[in-house]
Amino acid sequence: LFSVTGAFLMLPFTFALANFIKAFELKSIGAAARFIDNLDNFIPKSATRVNGQEVKKVFAQEVSVGEFILIKVGERVPLDCKITVGSTMADENLLTGNITLTPKQKGDSLFAGSINKGREVTAQVTSLRHNSKLTQVIEAVKESEKKKIFSSSLLERYSCKMLAFFLALAAVQGIGCFYYSGFTRGSYWFMAFLFVLSVSGPITY
Repeated sequence: LFSVTGAFLMLPFTFALANFIKAFELKSIGAAARFIDNLDNFIPKSATRVNGQEVKKVFAQEVSVGEFILIKVGERVPLDCKITVGSTMADENLLTGNITLTPKQKGDSLFAGSINKGREVTAQVTSLRHNSKLTQVIEAVKESEKKKIFSSSLLERYSCKMLAFFLALAAVQGIGCFYYSGFTRGSYWFMAFLFVLSVSGPITY
């Protein structure tokens, strides 16, 4: 009987462990959601457009293919473009994973999201912001992460918040049963039943 009772009492702890694992999993999904929200920050929302002698800061989506932009030292490239004036070194780690700087000469391509680490250059835009290579990568990552987020049901998300409540309720029930009934066999089984019922309730599970 003792071994059967012990096995029965292991159930609530098994359920509790499973729910804590689910809670940590959902926490990581929440972090993924915040990561998705910050992905767009890797591409600048503004660009310095060059039109003859006029140099003006504008929104990146206002710049058309064929127009020219000025990329200063330390700036992130806002659009896919091709260098027309000057030469520089580009940090393309975000795109290629290569930690070494890439030399860029006149006629070479600069990709949105890379960082100008050398000199100030002028470049001609070759694609719109939403068509840039980095945007395509970001959209692919977003779709992948969104599938993970939506694969967790609404019930699972609320289970994290309800877990502590059900555990506390089970503890109160157990203490109350012990206080009023002592160590009798009936109260022992009744306490175990209530504990299992609370921890494995549908909302928590």
